Amino acid sequence: MSRDGDSYAAPFKMISMLATQNRKRNAKRLATLKAIAEHEQSSDLEKLMTRRWAPGDVYAPHDLSPAEMKKWRVRVKPSRDAFDVLAINPIDEYKVTYFQFPCVVLVTAADRSTRDLAGTG
Repeated sequence: MSRDGDSYAAPFKMISMLATQNRKRNAKRLATLKAIAEHEQSSDLEKLMTRRWAPGDVYAPHDLSPAEMKKWRVRVKPSRDAFDVLAINPIDEYKVTYFQFPCVVLVTAADRSTRDLAGTG
């Protein structure tokens, strides 16, 4: 028979090995998440810099200001019209319709007749 110390050594060794693997795995996972966060932050900041700098370019601190960056921003014209893509007739989207127009005329006519009656017309 084996001694009492030997029978418990194997499970403890296995638990210790699994705990070490788990710590290594968590450390790798944390490093990966940190790298992804840094990449997202750098890509967000890169979008703000509209001017591309070449090696050897000389710049002043005010060249990095938002006003200077706005000068270098390139406007991209849309290749297709939004109304064509959505298949919407823009005339149908106006809020002033035929049914609202007579109400405006009636109010205006009533307003004029009131002014005429008061002698202010």
